[in-house]
Amino acid sequence: MAPRFAANLVVGSDGSTTLEGSSAGLSTSVDRKRFHELRKGFDAILIGGNTAAHEPYATTPLPLIVLSSKPLSGQAAKNPQAIAWNKPMFDAISDASNIYGRVLIEAGPTILREAITTGLVSDLYLTISPISGGENRIDLTQLTSSFEEISRESIEGTLFLHYGLAPSHD
Repeated sequence: MAPRFAANLVVGSDGSTTLEGSSAGLSTSVDRKRFHELRKGFDAILIGGNTAAHEPYATTPLPLIVLSSKPLSGQAAKNPQAIAWNKPMFDAISDASNIYGRVLIEAGPTILREAITTGLVSDLYLTISPISGGENRIDLTQLTSSFEEISRESIEGTLFLHYGLAPSHD
């Protein structure tokens, strides 16, 4: 069974989180397949306003919660399952869980770090793509510092890492 709160992120081999303004450029075919499989274990997706504005969220198989103080923009504005919430992260995750159940955070690094600091995110699914040369690099050691590695798998040059919250952070 999927965890109650989890996060999913793809990064390039150099730690970049976007390529030409979108994470889609870093994704591989095996990553996209795994990404869609992962979503099947959840009841809602949570993203930030920047992700909504720059990523392909016109349709989603689950309700889409967009954390933003601004109206929906980008392709997410066309998504009939999208709703905008202007709430603090802890409240948004708690409310999403109460309304929908299991929540998958598919946000960029700013929202992702904020979600992790709430202590509610129990699992982190990190994909390291063989693609490099993108923008918005992050420190993966810092991002995963409150987690411990559960599993790793390499498929066609794409590394899939699954982290669980370290016992000292439960």
